[in-house]
Amino acid sequence: MKFPKLRRMQWLGLAVILVFGARMALLLTEKKDPDVLPSGVRLSDLPSPTVSIPDPNPVPAEPLKVGSQEAKDMLYCSGVISADTKAKPSDGLDALPRLTAALALANAGRRKLEAEGAVQGFGAIAVDTAWGEKARADYVDGKLAIGVSDCMKKADALPPPPPDPNAPKPEDLTLKGSQAARDDLYCAGVISAEFDHNKTQPPDEMSKQIAAMRALDEAGLAKLRAEKVATVEDGAGYSLAFTAKANADYEAGKLRIAFADCMTRSTTVPPVQ
Repeated sequence: MKFPKLRRMQWLGLAVILVFGARMALLLTEKKDPDVLPSGVRLSDLPSPTVSIPDPNPVPAEPLKVGSQEAKDMLYCSGVISADTKAKPSDGLDALPRLTAALALANAGRRKLEAEGAVQGFGAIAVDTAWGEKARADYVDGKLAIGVSDCMKKADALPPPPPDPNAPKPEDLTLKGSQAARDDLYCAGVISAEFDHNKTQPPDEMSKQIAAMRALDEAGLAKLRAEKVATVEDGAGYSLAFTAKANADYEAGKLRIAFADCMTRSTTVPPVQ
């Protein structure tokens, strides 16, 4: 068999192809160590990265020494009341106000610690827990630093808790429905306010106001029901909302619709039988 004569460049190309093919075959059949990078460096030889994340709410090493004396007394008294309630089982009606007092003191104590900048979050909870455990131990040993009655007095003297900024705001029912429906209900509230604040009126005038109030209230609710805004079940809520709004405006001297105009308006709606 004769092989064709190859030129010099053809021989060179054939050699390159053979070398490249051999190299690829070697790479495909070679067993690679997954720990070795292409550069030859082993992954296991590289230093492990260490990231230190600080605790935003560290637990104090000595929780009973944290915060002002007032905050400490609140948390201690919370534990005292809880220990006394558990030690003297009673019906739910008697235990509920005591547990409520204990919870109020605990919340007030933690808020005070956080306001003082002593601890935050889990740190405040840890301090609360520590004082609760101490109070229980003192109660069992009969060595309370603050008596149960004095702790209840502390709970009674607490100011109301601040409103929760994340709590959903109650829906303002006086902004719902058509203007005509809202005016009817508002006027019913205006007449109610006049009735409540002016007790020297003649009986026949008071009777007229009651009839006008009922007629306007029912007319307003009927409009809201027709508009698919209110139902028979929740109508009372709308009446109460408009009554409260009108009463506040009456006492502030800022009625949106005057009393006389509301009485006139009542003659344009059907009377309540």
